Amino acid sequence: KMEHFHLPHNELTIGDVLGEGSFGTVYKGTLHGETVAVKTMRVGKVTQSVLREYKEELLIMAPLRHKNLISLVGGCWKDGPDKMCVVIEFAGRGTLSGMLKDPEMTWDRARRQWMEDTACGLAYLHGLSPMVIHRDIKPDNILISASLTAKLADLGASTRVEFAAGNTETM
Repeated sequence: KMEHFHLPHNELTIGDVLGEGSFGTVYKGTLHGETVAVKTMRVGKVTQSVLREYKEELLIMAPLRHKNLISLVGGCWKDGPDKMCVVIEFAGRGTLSGMLKDPEMTWDRARRQWMEDTACGLAYLHGLSPMVIHRDIKPDNILISASLTAKLADLGASTRVEFAAGNTETM
């Protein structure tokens, strides 16, 4: 199942730093001529727990397809701990956090659209069976595409929850 998403690290070209995350650095990169984002892992942080979280993030992201979610391209896990990474769709405008600080645009309509986009992404995740709960929604985990579409990212803290039919008490 995961083998379909395996990428040889030597097929990636790593470029400029886009940001820092809790487990490593995110870079702009290219894969087969396409621009991607590459989430790397700090070598000192690769523990059994981190490996489990890495695998779980890939398993959660792999089947997800929605215009308001960052898509998984693949991952590198066979080329050594210093080359472990998750390769995802590139969002050309960066984070919502960064966009909110941009003085160059008028934001009323864009902000409303980004809220709607985020809600649509969450509705998609919550409508799945089992449901996917993001658990780390913040402006740094909402990315803005070149076309100004907001997309939920960083599903590393996500979990799947199965509810019995008709049982909504725990919600």
